[in-house]
Order: sequence, then C-alpha cells, then structure tokens
Amino acid sequence: MSSHAPNPSIYQPLDNPSQEIRLLQIESPPKSSPKETTPVAVVAFLSALLCPPRRRTQAPAKFKLLTFKLNEAPPYKALSYTWGNPNLAGTILVDGQDIPTGHNLSTALQRLYQDDTIEYIWADALCINQSDDEEKSHQVPLMSQIYSRAEIVFIWLGEELSSTEKAFTFMRTSLLYAEELIDIGSLISDSNRQAMEQIFKNPYWTRVWVLQEFSYASKCHLICGRHTFDMANVQYFLFFWDTVDRLQLDFPGSSDWRDDVFGPLREFIDVRAGTSLGQAYMVEFQRQTGWHEILGDRSQQTSPAHSDIFTLFARTQRYNATDIRDKFYALLNLIPSEHRIVEPNYRLSEAELYRDLITRGITHYNSLYCITMGGVGTFQDPACSDLPSWIPDFRKIGNPEFPYSYPVFMKGIGNQNKLDASCSKGPLYSVSGKHLTAMGFSVDKIRDMTWILFSNENLILHSIALFLGAHDWKQDGQTDIYKDLFSAIFPPQLLIEPYDPFLRVLT
Repeated sequence: MSSHAPNPSIYQPLDNPSQEIRLLQIESPPKSSPKETTPVAVVAFLSALLCPPRRRTQAPAKFKLLTFKLNEAPPYKALSYTWGNPNLAGTILVDGQDIPTGHNLSTALQRLYQDDTIEYIWADALCINQSDDEEKSHQVPLMSQIYSRAEIVFIWLGEELSSTEKAFTFMRTSLLYAEELIDIGSLISDSNRQAMEQIFKNPYWTRVWVLQEFSYASKCHLICGRHTFDMANVQYFLFFWDTVDRLQLDFPGSSDWRDDVFGPLREFIDVRAGTSLGQAYMVEFQRQTGWHEILGDRSQQTSPAHSDIFTLFARTQRYNATDIRDKFYALLNLIPSEHRIVEPNYRLSEAELYRDLITRGITHYNSLYCITMGGVGTFQDPACSDLPSWIPDFRKIGNPEFPYSYPVFMKGIGNQNKLDASCSKGPLYSVSGKHLTAMGFSVDKIRDMTWILFSNENLILHSIALFLGAHDWKQDGQTDIYKDLFSAIFPPQLLIEPYDPFLRVLT
C-alpha cells in the first residue's frame, strides 16, 4: 500500500463491493451566465468548432468521489500509471479535502483535469480504499471489467522530459516509413535512440498491473506531459520494427536498437501475447494492418497461452508491485478462470499466500510438480521464516542465486507429463499443517545428469560431442570453435535442461 494512502474519511462503505465502483467526477469551473446572441458570439461559436477540445483553466484540480453500480456507471476514463517514488508527495482536492497522493498520480490527474472532454475518471489509489483489505479483496477481481468498460485507458508515463517531443515525433515518422519499408536506416540517430530509451525504459513498463490494464482496455492513449499517442499506433510502431527484424532487413546499429531501445516494450508485448486475450488481439491486429500477408506463416508464430499461474508468474519476474502479493493477484485475470487456484485476499500474509498456492496447485493439477522448487529461498528471509521446506519463497524464483528455479516454472504445468517418472499417475499425498506426506518408490540413485534431445539423430550427435568434451578435446586451441559449432548445431530451444530428469523423478 502506498505511503500516501488517502484519508479513509473520504470513503463511504460500499454496499456491494463486488458490484460497485467509485469514480472521480471532475468539478468544472463555474461557467459564464448566458449572454445575448450577437454576430460576434456566433463567430466565436463557429471558431470553437474548428479548434481542438477546450482546456479547463489552470486552477488546481477538484474532484468529487461518487459511487455507482458497475453496470450502471456513466461513461468514464481509466488511468494506468505507476504509484512512483513514495518519497515524492502530491495532493488532490477531493470532496473539499486535500488528499495526500503520490506525486505521479497528482500530476496525472492535473493533466487530465485540463481536458474538457473528460468528466469521470477511475484511478485505483483513490477509487479503492487502500486502507480496507476487505474492500480491496472484492475490488481487485473487478479490475478487468473496470478497464474493459472504460471508454479510454490513459497510460501516464509522467511529466514531459526534454527528449519527449523527439520520441513521439520518431514514432510518428516510423509509421509513415512503415508504409513503404524504405530508407529505414535514415531514422537511426543517437538523439532518437536516447529519446526512445527515455520512453520505453520508463518504470511504467515494469509494473505488473500494467499487463492486465493494457490487455483489457478497448482503447489506450499513451500520455507523457502534453504529448499523446494512440497505443494502437505504438503497437503498430513496434510491430513494424519487429518485422524489420524478422525479415532480416539489417542496417548499421539495428541489432543494438532492437535490444536496447525496443527490448523492454517487446518483452511487455510478448508476455501479453502469451495470454489467450493477447493472442486473439495479435491475430486481429495483423489482419487489420495487412502484415499477415507479408509474414505469411510467420504471422501465426505466437507463444503458447499461459494456462497456469506458476508459468505466468515465472515469465513476469521483472515486473514489480508495491505489495508483493500483487505479483500474483495482478495476473489472475490473465489466465483462464478454471485455473485461478486462488482469489485476492489481502488478509492473508505473504507466507500464507504461498502455502495456498502450492497446496491448491497440487490438488487442482493433481501433480506434485508445484513442489519442485520447494525450499528455494525459504531459509533466507525473516518475512517467510515460517514457511515449511516444501514451499518456495516465490520472491526468489528467477533469482540468479537459484538458477534452476526460473526455467522449471517457465515450462508450464501442462508440459510436465511428457517424461514424468510417474507416467502421469496422480500422487498419493496428505497435508497436515506444515507437513506434506507423499508416497513413492526408491528406485535407484542418480549418478549424473546431462541434456536429452528430442530426435534420435541429434541424440547420437550430442553423445559424440559429450564424448569429445569428456576427453578434454583442446587440440590446437580450437575449443572456442568447438563451442560455437556446438551452439549452432544444438540451439537451446531443442534441449531439455540437464536437471529436468531429476525434477521429473519427483513428479
């Protein structure tokens, strides 16, 4: 919860927190009294029709906090943003009270307040009573509906920087070049690169709630200071540069741009595309833009949809949340409802949440796969000191200190039955308090572990390579050449990691 949590006195309890929401209503400055129609007034009226949307005065933003049934709420906009640095404070006037908020939220609302076309706004830090865990537990599951029903979701990147205008100009120019696929190299410059890094390395793109907010939004606008950009065009912009990469249209410095400049946004889009919602969007996006004709079969190359919370959690390790429990709760609406093994419950401690995840995962999937990372980090953090040894500290999953933890969950529960030692038979187990008892057989001791390839031909070649490596093949200093050749013949995606057989024995 933010250190700038609003004063609970502005909140009235929701009668039905699973069906009601609060909205911020903008209090507009008093309008002038009607005047007699004159030719000058007519000219002014006609001029207004030709001008951009009116702006409200620069007076401090004022809001009312109102409650509506979700299915009866008036048209509203939703705000997607980061809570930001807790040491930077701001205030917003709500119902006549100066309410403390984070600086990032106060600047976002002040920016939206200037837009005369906006009347109602939903922002989580103010529209949900952050001091009421019971209310949060009911409101968080509604967030997918809240964002999907919003007319527009405004993505707020923060106040304008010196390079912001150049970045937005570069994106617009790229869309013009995308129509012809010519002179791409002329777009590359150090100043453009620095400007784009300011946009796509913004902390916003590492916030775990962003995945849900963006995925369910019917329309998104990217805002940075006074600059705006339709998020559909940002998608188009990234898709253009990604296609340049997939079609191998190289130009000087292109590889650095793809990794350093577009990398954070591409990873964000890739994770989203791994959800069933995201896959449907990408197919429709490629159809509408015509890129499916250029890419052919490659247009259908998408990551498999994430069907379980463990896989999606592993793939979103770099995303952050103010409350560590939200690393799970923010993902629940991105997986099929039948696989949501937990529901948001802010009365549970972090350790209690981890225990529920594992025990319910075992029951739901009828598999002990969930405990393959048991004990990871459990004995290193006082916050989870009461975890039993068969439950991992999920904050350590993906940590370099535990290199095996990340790829195990990345594979997904649905892919674990291919080589299971149990032949996909259900486990025999019982849980009592902190104790897990499971039945099994002691067959033998594992002497060593190595990679296993899928095809017999590759298995033979790989065995030869292992033989050469075992005999310390270093003739004429060709070790590096051997390694390069080995990597080319045996790309990582063809391999099952050497610790897989060991983990499969457990399941």
